[in-house]
Order: sequence, then C-alpha cells, then structure tokens
Amino acid sequence: LVPFREIKVSGATVRYAQRTSARSSFDGVYSTPQNFLAMYHGIDAEVEGRYLCDRGASFAKVGQVVFRPANYEVQARGVARNRRMECWFTDERLRNVSSNHPVWDPEQLEQTFNINANGTRSLMYRMFQELVNPGMAAEVVVDSLLVVILSDLSRNLSGKISRAPEKGFTHAQALSQVMERIADCAEVLPTVRELASLAALSARHLLRLFNQV
Repeated sequence: LVPFREIKVSGATVRYAQRTSARSSFDGVYSTPQNFLAMYHGIDAEVEGRYLCDRGASFAKVGQVVFRPANYEVQARGVARNRRMECWFTDERLRNVSSNHPVWDPEQLEQTFNINANGTRSLMYRMFQELVNPGMAAEVVVDSLLVVILSDLSRNLSGKISRAPEKGFTHAQALSQVMERIADCAEVLPTVRELASLAALSARHLLRLFNQV
C-alpha cells in the first residue's frame, strides 16, 4: 500500500492508502506494536481472519471497519483490498478517551473483525473526507474526530455505556461525553448548563475547552 495522504496528531497517525498493483490473494500473519483501526473502501472480495492467541478460533468474516489491538497476531486471508483509511494509535491514546478499556478475551477479539456501528463508520468516513480534501486546521479536525471515534470504539467493544463521568476524567473524556449527548439529540439540543453538568465541568470551563478543540 502506498500512502496517499497522512496526518499525525498526538499519539496517533491517520492515513489514506491505496494499492498500485492489481488485486491478489493473500494468507499471512500480522501484528503491530500500535493499535490499528481501518475502514476499507468498496466490497472487493471475501476477507476473513482469526487471532492466533485463541487456538480453537475459527475464521471470522472481516467487515468494512476492522480493529486490531497492539501486539496481537492475526492470521488473515482472502483478496487484497485496494483502498483503505488507517488509524494507528497508542494504548495511552485509547485510555485517554475511555474509562472502560476493553478486556481482550476471545469474544471481545472476535468483535474486532467487524465494527458494525453506523456512528463509527460515519465518523471514519468524515475523517476520510478530511484526508482527501484537507481544509483549514485539518490536524485539529482529525484529532477531534479521533477522540469520538476511539470513545465509540471502546464503548462498542466493551458493551458498556457510561453516561455519568467519573471523578478524574480527562478533558478528552469529558468532551467525548458532551459530543455523545449532542449526537443523541433527536430534536431539542441540551443547554450548556446541562452539558457542563454531564462533563463535571463549569459552564465557562466547558465552553473554553470546546472552543479550543
């Protein structure tokens, strides 16, 4: 894969890459020192994978959005897909936005082959648009999108939704709670006071933080 465009932010690298050669079948073992989240473009062919740490695991179908935790070996096979957007990020970056860090048991790992959440796909597509046609402050936009994407990813993999921020939440976690609340609104938007209470911040502090991001 050849990088088309790449943006680096704190603890993460996001890039859009594409193949220059024709599609080809593959069967290999893959592992990376950082967490890997990708969105594939188009439905090229069947791709399946399994984690080698679970010796009894059968192959699972790989969906459009796939995640692989750092240092876990995956055997993947199928036909190479030509285009994808990749997010590489550290464990620290994931912990900064999640109070419920996923436990990688076999059931959790199997879920990573197909992140079947419309919200995550929509956010990934928005990030893809920013990579292809970057606007003003593209790094800030990508960094902000990544906060919500990783929070959404962790929530989906852990199966837990924590609406009330706990004491000691980072600013990234607090902002993620606010963004989730706004996204969930069907009609009437919440007040700043309500959002500040949700984030366990003063209204003035929340506004300053929101404007900075």
